[in-house]
Amino acid sequence: NVSTSSPDGSVKYDVRRKDADFLFLRKHLKRCYPHIIIPPCPEKQPKLIADRIKRRERYYSRFLQAVARCEELKSNGFLISFLSEKDLKLFTQKQKDMEKQKEKIRARPFT
Repeated sequence: NVSTSSPDGSVKYDVRRKDADFLFLRKHLKRCYPHIIIPPCPEKQPKLIADRIKRRERYYSRFLQAVARCEELKSNGFLISFLSEKDLKLFTQKQKDMEKQKEKIRARPFT
C-alpha cells in the first residue's frame, strides 16, 4: 500500500499494487518514453519483514513522485490508471489490454 501525492500536493493517491505492477509500469514508461530516465524499482526480495515492507513502500512512493514530477510522463494514460484505479480487476484488465497493444505493435510488418 503506497501513498503519494501530485507534485503540487493537490491530489493524493493511495495505491495498492504488487511489485510486478510497478515493474510493468516502469517497463511501459521506458518503452513509451525512451528519451526520459525512469527511476529504477527495488529488487524483489523473497521474504519481507515489517521494517523492509515499510522501507519498500517509501521507495515506491518516491518512485511515483519522481515519475509524477515529469510533465511528459504524468499525462500517460496507463500511469493515470495505475494511480487512480481502485478496482484491482479493472486495473488488471487495463494492464492486459496494454500487453495486447504491445503484441499488436510487435506483430506489425515493416512497410
